Amino acid sequence: MNKPQILEQSGAMALLTKNQGVYAHLLHCEPAMTRTKIKKDVHRTVGVTPEESDRCPRCGALLRVLSAYAAFNPRVGYCQGLNYVAYHALKTLVFDGNTTTSASVPASDRRTNGSPEHLAASDHKGTLPPDHMPATVSGTGQPHAGNSSTEEEAFWLFVVIVQPLQGFWLPGTPAYLEAVAILRSLVTVALPEMHQCLEALGLDIHMFASGWLHCLFAHPSVPEHITEFVWEQMLTRGIEAIFRISVAILAHIQANLPAEPSAPEVLMLLKGISQERPVAMAQQDLVHAAAEVAIPPDIQDRVALLCNDHGSTWACPSYGLGSHPGMDNT
Repeated sequence: MNKPQILEQSGAMALLTKNQGVYAHLLHCEPAMTRTKIKKDVHRTVGVTPEESDRCPRCGALLRVLSAYAAFNPRVGYCQGLNYVAYHALKTLVFDGNTTTSASVPASDRRTNGSPEHLAASDHKGTLPPDHMPATVSGTGQPHAGNSSTEEEAFWLFVVIVQPLQGFWLPGTPAYLEAVAILRSLVTVALPEMHQCLEALGLDIHMFASGWLHCLFAHPSVPEHITEFVWEQMLTRGIEAIFRISVAILAHIQANLPAEPSAPEVLMLLKGISQERPVAMAQQDLVHAAAEVAIPPDIQDRVALLCNDHGSTWACPSYGLGSHPGMDNT
């Protein structure tokens, strides 16, 4: 999908349209303690030193998106794993592989790494002076036209990806732990030999699942083409796609295991699927393999509950949030 298709199909553009100025307003609202916690992860996510992060436009954009979400959804606030999800949303819509991009932030913000700390206090009406409206065209609050996307659009894409799955990042990560249990059950049914191999080596799904499930395949250990495919499938087919793709990758790894694998060898393959040539998987192969994965009805029901179990406590009705086609599993 191209950028306009991603924005439309995900529902991000609809949310942005309903919530003009909200992103700029949220940048005034995040707790200072949360922002400090986020900042510790930002430079590691982008791959720069702490000293470089203050001059890095990508770090500034990521810090703003995560801080705005912490204010938007204080029940979640910030949890590790969200940093990679937000960074992929920005890479998808804003960065275009250009490491020097300013992420459409006005020059007045870029002088302080885009930090909103120097701005005047908000009047809580969601409005700011035009020159302080981040990630918009000429400070108007309107999204860019055509294929050019903005930081504000990336924020709303992040929201529509994360919001139905908040339990992955709520305190105690309840939905993530259930997702690990679901994948474990699915592997037992769909890949009994792989299950037996892991068990014999003393390995378990939770040892490698974080980069896949908790980061929604946006962890750096996952090849970019797999991340893009996972997100496209999530937006078009729902959260169940993550489990189909996980099983397809595990089947591919199983087929490439040495005759007598050791625990370190297997774990290295599972944790670093992009580094090992024998396990490299073309997207077209992944498409076909994932389509062939059969998920039993009882596991389908458990997957659906990942989105539904916490009900309306996940929603922010004042922002016009609700289910959207890509994440609706009912």
